[in-house]
Order: sequence, then structure tokens, then C-alpha cells
Amino acid sequence: MGKLMYKTIAGAPPRDMPQVYFCANPLDLQDYFATTAAELFEVQSCALWYDADPVHPNPDWQLELSQMQLFVVTVTSAFLYEDCRARLVELPFALQRHIPVLPILREPDLAEEFGRLCGNMQALEPCKNDLTALPYKEKLRRFLESVLIGDELAAQVRHAFEAYIFLSYRKKDRKVARELMQLIHQNEFCRDVAIWYDEFLTVGEDFNQSIAQALEKSRLFALVVTPNLNEEKNYVQQVEYPMARQSGKNVLPVEMVDTDRSELEKHFEALPPCVPGQDAALLSRRLLDNLQDLALRPKKDDPRHDYFIGLAYLGGIDVETDPAQGAQLIRSAAERGYLPAVRRWANMLRNGEGVEENLQESVRWRQLLIEELEKHWRENGQEQYLSDLLNEYGNLVGTLTKLDQLEQALALARKGADLAQQFSNPVIRAAFLVTVVAILALEEQNAEAESLAEAVVESERKRERNNSDQNAVVQGIMLTLGLLQERKGNLASARRWYEEALACCEEELRDIGGETVRQRAATAYSTMAGLCRREGALGQARQWAQKACEEYRFLLREMDSDSNRAAMASTLRLMANLCLEADSFAEAEEYLMQEKELLEETDRRKSTPSTRKEIAGVYMALGDLFKKKGWTDHALEWYQKAAALLEELPRKQSSVLCALSSVYDGLGDLYREKADWSNARIWYEKSCALAESLPNNQTGIWVSRASSAYLHMAHLCLEQEDRPGVRHWYEKDYALHKEREEKKHTVSARQGLLHSCVNMGDVCRDENDPAGARRWYEKARCMAEKLAAETDAAEFRRDLADCYERLGRLCQKEGDTAGARAWWEQAYTVTETLARLREGAESRRDLAKRSVLLGNLCRKEGNLASARTWYEKAHVLTEALAAKEGTVEQRSDLADSYERLGNLCEAENNQADARRWQEKACALTEELARETHNPWFWQKYSMACANLGLAYWGETNWPKARKWYEKACAVDLELEAEKEKCKPFFWEHRLSDYDSLGFVCRQEGDLDKACFWYEKAFEGNKDLLAEAGDIRYRRKMANICGNLGEIWQERQDLPQAGQWFDQEQTLALALMEEERSPENEEVLSCSYGHLAALQEAKGDLSAALALYDRQAILLREMIRQSGTDESRCKLMETCCKAKKTLRQLGELDRDDPTCARRWYERGAELLTPYENQAGESWAHGNLAKCLLALGEMEQQDQRPEAREKYRRALRLFTELCTENAKDEIRRGRTVCLTRLAEYCLEEGDATQAQSLCAEGIQCLEKVCVRGTDEETAGDLAYAATVMARACLEQNQTDQAIGWYKNAATWYMELFQATQLAWIYGRAALCRYALSHLEQDWRPWLEEAISIWDTLARECPQIPEYAHHLEVARQELALRLEQEKAPPEQR
Repeated sequence: MGKLMYKTIAGAPPRDMPQVYFCANPLDLQDYFATTAAELFEVQSCALWYDADPVHPNPDWQLELSQMQLFVVTVTSAFLYEDCRARLVELPFALQRHIPVLPILREPDLAEEFGRLCGNMQALEPCKNDLTALPYKEKLRRFLESVLIGDELAAQVRHAFEAYIFLSYRKKDRKVARELMQLIHQNEFCRDVAIWYDEFLTVGEDFNQSIAQALEKSRLFALVVTPNLNEEKNYVQQVEYPMARQSGKNVLPVEMVDTDRSELEKHFEALPPCVPGQDAALLSRRLLDNLQDLALRPKKDDPRHDYFIGLAYLGGIDVETDPAQGAQLIRSAAERGYLPAVRRWANMLRNGEGVEENLQESVRWRQLLIEELEKHWRENGQEQYLSDLLNEYGNLVGTLTKLDQLEQALALARKGADLAQQFSNPVIRAAFLVTVVAILALEEQNAEAESLAEAVVESERKRERNNSDQNAVVQGIMLTLGLLQERKGNLASARRWYEEALACCEEELRDIGGETVRQRAATAYSTMAGLCRREGALGQARQWAQKACEEYRFLLREMDSDSNRAAMASTLRLMANLCLEADSFAEAEEYLMQEKELLEETDRRKSTPSTRKEIAGVYMALGDLFKKKGWTDHALEWYQKAAALLEELPRKQSSVLCALSSVYDGLGDLYREKADWSNARIWYEKSCALAESLPNNQTGIWVSRASSAYLHMAHLCLEQEDRPGVRHWYEKDYALHKEREEKKHTVSARQGLLHSCVNMGDVCRDENDPAGARRWYEKARCMAEKLAAETDAAEFRRDLADCYERLGRLCQKEGDTAGARAWWEQAYTVTETLARLREGAESRRDLAKRSVLLGNLCRKEGNLASARTWYEKAHVLTEALAAKEGTVEQRSDLADSYERLGNLCEAENNQADARRWQEKACALTEELARETHNPWFWQKYSMACANLGLAYWGETNWPKARKWYEKACAVDLELEAEKEKCKPFFWEHRLSDYDSLGFVCRQEGDLDKACFWYEKAFEGNKDLLAEAGDIRYRRKMANICGNLGEIWQERQDLPQAGQWFDQEQTLALALMEEERSPENEEVLSCSYGHLAALQEAKGDLSAALALYDRQAILLREMIRQSGTDESRCKLMETCCKAKKTLRQLGELDRDDPTCARRWYERGAELLTPYENQAGESWAHGNLAKCLLALGEMEQQDQRPEAREKYRRALRLFTELCTENAKDEIRRGRTVCLTRLAEYCLEEGDATQAQSLCAEGIQCLEKVCVRGTDEETAGDLAYAATVMARACLEQNQTDQAIGWYKNAATWYMELFQATQLAWIYGRAALCRYALSHLEQDWRPWLEEAISIWDTLARECPQIPEYAHHLEVARQELALRLEQEKAPPEQR
């Protein structure tokens, strides 16, 4: 510490003024000394001292600083975070000596760190814009008046001294001079004696005159003797000592340092003997000799006298500053009931002035003072007592607030508010009521705060305001009223108060102008912009924000201060946010870059943690912007810059911790969007740790930050399908909001609890607890309805619509369609109103979502026209949102809309439009995936490709289906390496794509590829089974085994097929052991069917029949338990196959002939309602099969009924027989045509019969091109025999012979493949027919006889074969005998 310099008003001498020290980091001297001096001088005349040479040490620094009555500490980042003397040495010095300290926080967000490093001291924050608090200057005035001693009081103090001692010393000896002063005052009889010394005489004063005046009133001239007195030409030798002798004053030389007395006597003529300074007893006797009358005088028992002397020692008024002595005297006066002393003692305990800070004791003394003031007020009613009383109420409220005794503070504030209404002085009344409003607003007692604030405004309206400070109070209280109304959600009332404040500001701006007025106007404009933003009037909000920007630009041109820069940066951020809400990304980025440049320039001028924190905030805002645009890499870069900047700052400030926690959440979001779950969890856990490290003060900011961190963790768990994790984090969030709502029943607390209730309802819903979900949703709905009724804020109506939506979803899940519609229509009505009243994308996106819900409901009910109406409404909204500068989210919504419309067109059987919409969905999803590199969009693209594949599958367009499934699987394979980044449900979808592609390849006859994809699907499900143990994967594995077995059976590799079928049964039996469910029974049923078909192919018909029986038994049991249509259809198929097997065995008598018929009839009954509905191809196909089977059964005894069923089946098969139709559809159509041709032959219409047969044979040509299988060969052979008969009826013998030969060939090929007796018999019949048509008849007849002979021997249970054999043999004999006869006898 170097030389101290001072500043006073107009350069006046500092003597007799309160001495104040400017305690600061030297780096802050230039920036803040002038500002601090101006603020102090506006309140009280004082001398403000500062260290003018901090580089060179001053050995007497303690002596100089001990004379100060107040330390004004300039708190900045440099003061806190750099090792400066001001914080490490000077501030502790003041606190140890109980010199009052006034910290002024010159930068925002430093309060917490200042408290941590320097202790919990009361501080003023001029840069804090709190509309509900007293103005900074008023707080400063109150503090200075409570600590410093003014001129009038100083005069009273000087009058209380009984005598003066003139202390003469060289400036070099000031330290020992202070020691002598203390030695003098150690004598009790000298306590009330003042010591005059020239410490604060300055260049420019008349030294001699001042010294002469001081000597005149002094009783004794005390000389500080040191060797320095012997130096030539010093002022003590030449002026002070001679003047003392001339005025006849007694001289008391005190040798404080050993000095050459002979030399001393040369310079000081007639000097009395020196008293050694170390001889306290001798010094006391010499003082007593000179001040004997004072020592013998009785001590005054006057608390008022002690009070003034105590003030002298506290303020260093004509004595050395001695806080301890001053405190003792003040306390003594207070204990004897002197009210000014009680007040001063309470202030000293509160401020740590002369004693240790003791807030509890300060409260006790303040309460005593208030009791006395109340007593005086009641007794005489003088307003002075009431004024003092209100002032003390305000002081006590402040101390109780600092002690967190908020209930007591509130009670006292309310009591004071009642008293204030009786006070006639409007200025004092308003000032106190503003204090009360502040404490009420702090405790969120909004109704009371509002009532008092209105009273202040009403009072101020009635009196003339003639200065800017009064205007500032009134405008501030109006803005406070608006803020209180906003807190309650009453935006219309808030607007009225803001507009009145604005009118006052603008009037003052026109009439007076000036920096402070412009600052207030800019604040009012920004406040109005915030209100308009909340109202959804984004255009108006931007206009007000622009006006605020203009004011701050003007202020920056006039005075480029840090506070104006900070305010300008805040307004630019507001403009950016308004642009973002309007989806104007380019403008938003421009404003953010302006803010960034402004703050970075400020940081270059003077880097502070506060500025760097604001810069980090801009970086994060830029990250948010790019994240919303879908540019995740850019967003990641800005978030990382923000995190790096914040991590460099001291980590003890709550504001820094909050900001850093928020950045960590943003980083977690980016990694979550990239499906990098592990990194997302790391960042979210860091965010939670920071949020939980904050002090739990239940403020809105703290709860909001902790809640946000918990919700991010819950959303991550939700995406990973970690249900226990979701519940854990949602429960933590609920407990947080429940505690806050119980303590502070405010609108914001209630809304937070509402959202938590909705989240808990979601947890119960996902856990299949509909009753629990309903309880939570109903609780949230009731809260939302109350909030919506009490306020006019849109966010509560949005919450209400959200509750309606969730209740509708719950009804839908429970199958209550009517309930779902009722809730969703209410949600739509509320949202439609919001979308009409509010600008911005949020409400319109909500409206689109609710339109989709209603459209889905209509589609599920089969009302496709209404579904289209709702979907198109949603599409118009979604398309408009994505059209401007659509966010990734909005464009993703548009892709979903395309897909939805495509699915609807498919349901309407409008395949062309369906594919067009699906292709648009696919293209947009691919575009998003390539832009964002987001794995989720690649997953969506894969699913979009699969949807197109499925659409072509429905048309049996296998080449196109294969193309899109291959695209889907190509993406799936790329994502396979990043399994951890895929959502769990997509990993299953990927395996479904492999399975589907395997099926499509099989339909195209590419069995190698089919096996490849089926095997990939099998291995993938096997891995998932090992990881998760979910039996669903075992079920899928069994199904794939069945498909692979069928392929190998088609390839005639029966051993390989058997391996897959055996594996299928092993899995099926394991499933049944784990759980006997319909799904697992279905798998086992399929396994029996596959094994039966394998045994049939091997020729072991008995084993096949046994397996069919087991399958039928299982299916009948399934039907008995659940009665599903699928089970019934399966049983029909099984019965048919069993009947076929029995026929091959010649054991038809074992079969129940009515069984299959009963189930086919039931199937037809179930499917007939779909017969005339478009787009129901599955139902049409199965109905056609049922009708065909029933026709076959009824052909013998119910021919008219059978013919009608054939006709119905033919119509359905023809509808389904497109270019890419399945073989079974073509075969079914051919059989129907052949049967109907037989009816035509019976009716004599051979031409129609021939036409029908030709159409049927042509239908199977495509199947024959791919290779004739057994069933196709059989159907072709039978159609050929009917065609031959038709040709014979028309005398087309050659054509008939040709068709019979074809039929004979096909039957023989079929018999060789199957070895089935009935096919062999059909081949014999064709040969028999040809023996009647061909001239070379004998080979044909002999072949027929040979076949029937074999069949009669091997199938004796079928008498038809023996009968045919006998007839053929007789015919052969007859014809051979005829050949022997003469031609004329044949």
C-alpha cells in the first residue's frame, strides 16, 4: 500500500469530515472510483480516500486505515478472483477492527461468491434490475446515514468534550503519535478529553490559523519527542512550539523514542523535562497535574454524554479512532435507555461496526427500540415518532430477511404497512411501502404486494412529482404491479400497468431526457416486449424490443458503459428469441452474432467472469439455434465452446453452476439425438450433479434447473425403454415440485406440479396401470382447469388441452372410443382457439397433432372420409410450418404426414396415390438423414422404405417390394455397426426387415437370398434373446425356422428341412414351458403342421396324419379358449390337409367329414362382411378359399349352392389375380373356372365351358413359366380333362385328343413326384378316354388296365379301382374279339 490520496466535494479539506476508504483492486480504480465518489457525495459530504501508489509499500498503512470510519469495498471479478491486497489484507483489517464495511457489487452474479470468500455481509447491487426492490440510491442513503456522522451531529459530539489536548508531532512520527494518544486515553479521567492533531490538514489551508485556533481551545500542549524533532527547520520547532509558549500553554513532552536531550534543548527553549513514554505511571501523574480539575470532577451519569463521546471514538472526531471504546460507550448509553444510542447500537450489531456482527442481538435491540417508539407514538401521536418507527420497521424487516426469518419479517411488514397508512408524509410512506412490497414479492405473497403497490401508486398520483427519483419510484412500482399480475397469469391487467409505466417514462423522456430516464424507458420497453411474447403477439413484441434496442444504442453512443452494454446484449437476446419463435432463423442468428460481438468486445476491454458467463450464454443460444435447424455438428461446436468457457470460471457461483448444468443438458441432448446413449448419459449425470450441488432454496430458478436435469434423464431412460429409470427420475421431479408448491402456492409452483402429475400419469400408463394413470391425469386436469379459469395466460390453456389429450389416449388404450373422441374434441377446441389468437408455430403444431388424433380415430372406425378431412387439416398446417425455414422437427412432422396420407390412400384402395405419398415421405426422410447425420432419421428412412416395400407386397408386386426392402436392409446393415445408437424398437424392426426381405425373395423364387436374409433375422433374434431373455425373440426364431424349413423342403432337401423344423419344434416346446399363451400355442401348432408336411413328403403318411391330429387338437383348444379368426382358419387348413392325407391312405372313414366343412362355413361367415369392401385383400383371399372349399364339399349333394359359391369365389379370385398375384390365387381362380365349366357341360353349353377352361389354363401360364409344382400340375391336368370334354361335345376330336394327352402326361409326372394313388387313377382315366378316341387305341387301354390293376391290388379299400379294372378288361376282350370278326360284323 502506498500513499493515500483523497477526494471531497469541490476539493474541500477533509478535516472534520467522515473519512471513507475506497477498498478495491487497483485495476478497478480507474473504472469505479469516480462513480463511487459521485454516489457517496450525492448522499453525504465525506472524504473518500484511495491508494494512489499500490506498487510501493507504506509502513504506516495500518495507522492510516485505522482512522477510517467506513470501508467502501468495490466488488468485481478482479477483486474476488485475483490475489489483491484489498481482499486479502485491507478488508480483513477493517473487519478485525470492526470498522463498518459497505460492499458494492459492481458486476452481476457476484453475490454468492462474495459471500463465500468474504463472509455473509450485506451488499448493495446497483447492476441488479429488481423491479420489486428499493432503488439502489435509496439503499445507499439509508446505509450511510446509519454509519457516518453528519456535520450537525459532529458539532454536538465536539460540544460534549470536557477539554482538549493539542498533540504536536512530526508527520514522520504519526505512528508513535497514535501510541501516545492511546496512552493518554488509557487514563479514565482522560476519556472525555479530545486530542487535536493535524492529521487532515492539507496543502492550501492556512496552517498557522488553524493551529492557533486549536491551541486556543486546548488545555495542554503534548509534544511527541523523537530524534526527528532535532532535524533542522521542521514545523514543530519553528511554528507549533513557539505558538504554544506564546499562548502560555502547559507543555508536556513525552519521549516516545530515545532522543539526544541536549540536542533537543538547543532547538526547544525552556522545554520541561521529558516523560518517558514507557513509564505509564509517570505519564498519568503528569497528565493529572495538568488536568487536575477534570480528574476531581464527578463523572457525568448522562447516557446522552456517553453516546456522543462514543460517536467521537467511532468516527475519530478529535480523538483517535477506537471502535472498541466507541462501542462500549454506545452500549452503555443504550442500556440506560437513550433511544439514539439504542438505534446506533442495533445498527452496529447489524453492520459489525466496532463489534462482531450479531444479527440476533441486533434484532433484540431493534425490537426494544420499536417498543419504545410505539409507546411514544401512542402517548403523544407526534409524526416524528411514527417516521422513526417506520424506519426501524424497515431496518428490522431487512435484518430478519437476512436471517431467513421470513414469516416474522412478513408479519412485521404487514404491521408496518398498516401504520404507514396513518402517516401524512407521502414520501416516507411511499418509501416504506416499497420496502414492504419488496418483502412480500420476495415471498411471493403476490396479492398483498399488489394491494400495497396499488396504494402507493394511488397516493403518488395525487401529488406532484417534481424530481426524477420520485418518478423512478412510481414507474418502478407500476412495473412491479405488472410483474405481480404476470406472475398470477393475468396478462391483461399486467398490460394496463406496463402501459401506464410506459406513458410516464415516455412523458419524462420527452420533457427531461437524460441517461437514467432513457434506461428506465428501455427497461419498460423490454418488459412490454416480454409480455407481448407471452401473449403470443410476436409482431408487437418485436416492435417493443426494437424500441428498447434503439434506446440502448443511443445510450451506448452517449456513454459506453458496461451496464449499458449488458442491457443491450440482453435486448439483442430477446430479439433473437422472438425471431426463433417465428421460425426466422437467419434473423435470429444475426441478432445472436451481434450480441456475441458486443460481449466479446466488452471482454476484450475488461475481462470479468460475469461477461464471460454472458458470452457462454450466447454460445449456448447459438447451439440451441443450430440444434433446432438440425445442424447438430454446428450445435455441438457452440455447446462445447460454452462449456469450456464456463468451466474456466469459479465453480462456486450458483449462476455459473446453473448455466453449466444447462449446457451439459444441451450436450446430452445432442448425443441423445445422435443415439449415442452412453455419452448422453455422461452429460446428463454431470448436469444432475451440478443441479443437486446448488443450495436448495426452493426458488423458482433452482427448482427449474433441477427439474430440467431430472427430466432430461427421464427422457433418456424413456428412449432406452428403461421403465424403472423413467419412474425414478419422474418421482424425483414430482417430489421437487410438490415441496415447492406446498411452500409457495404460486401460479408457477402450481404449474410445475401440474406438469409433474402429467409425467407420473405417463409412467403409470406405460406400466399398464390405467387406473393409476387416470388418477394422475385427472389431478393434472383439475389443476389446469383452475389455472385456466383464474388467468388469461395461454400456457395454462395449452396445459389443459394436453391433459385432455392424455385422457383421450388412455380411453383409447382401454377401448373406449367414444371417451377418446370426447376428450380429443375438447383438446382440439382449446388448441384451435389458441392457434387463432397466438402467433408462432407452437399452437399450430399442437393443432396439427390433435387433428391427427381425431383422424386416426375415424380411420380405426372405418370412416375413411372423415379421417381424410382431419388428416388434410393437419397436413395443411404441417406443410405451412415446414415451408418457411422449417425446423428438423417440423420437416419430420411433414414426412410423417406424407406417410399418414399414403396409408390412408392404401386403405381407400388408391394404390397410385398411396405410393406417391409414401415416396414423398421416403424422400424427405432420406433428405433429413443426410442433412443431420442423425441415426434416428436413418432409422426412420429404413422404416419408410419398408413401408413402401409393404405397399408393393400388398399388390404382390414382388420386384418392387424387393427393391424397397433391399434399400431398407442396406440402411439396416450400415446401422448394424452402431447398435448402441439405435432405439431398441428399431433394432427389432431391422430384424423384421430381414425377415420380410427373406419372404419377398422366396416369392420371387430366389431361395438362396431368402435363406440368407432369414438366417440373418434368425441370428439377430438369437442375439437379442441372449441379451434380454424376452420370449418374443424365441417366438420369432421359431417362425423363421419354419420358413427356412419350408424353403429347404421346396428344394427337395428334406434332411436340411427336417433340421430347421426340428429346431422350430424345440423352440416351440421351450416357449410352452415358459408360458402357455395363445401366441406360443400358435407357434407349436405351426411346428406340428410343418413336421406333418415333411413326413407326408417323405411318404410316411401315418406319421403325417398323427401330427395333423395333434395340430388339430391344439387348434381346437385354442379356439375354445380364445376363438380367434386366425385359429379357425388354421384349423380349416389342417382339417383339409388331414383329409387329403387320409384319402391318400385310403382311410377316409377315419376322417370326420363334417369337421372341415363346419370350419370353412364359419370362416366364410366371418369374412363375408368384407366381401364388398375395397382394400380388404386378405379377407377376400381367405373368403375365396373358404367358398372354393365349400363348393368342393357341396358339389356332390348341393350342386346349386356349390355353383353359387364357385361364382363368388371366382369374383374374388379374379379381383386378386393381378400381374404379381400369388400362385395360390391363380390356382384358386383356375379351379373355380374349371368347376363352372363342368356346370356348363351339364347344361349343354360346351362353348362356354371351353371358354372358361381356356381362361383357367391361361391363368396358370405364369406359374408354369417359373416351374410347374405339384398343385399347379394337378389343377392344369384337371382343367385339361374338362377342356377335352368340351371339345368332344363340339365334335373337336383332334383338340380333345390333344388335351387328354396333356392331362395324361401331367398326371403321370405328378404321380411320379407324389406317388399319390388318386393321381395315378386320374392318369388311367385319361388313357381310358384316349383309347376311345385314338385309332391306335390298344396301348392306351392296356396302360389304363395296368394302372388300375396296380391300384386295385395296393388300395383294396377303394372299390372304384377294382371296378374300373373289370370294366376295362371286359372292354379289351370285347374289342380284341371284334377285331377278329369280319369288318362288316364289327
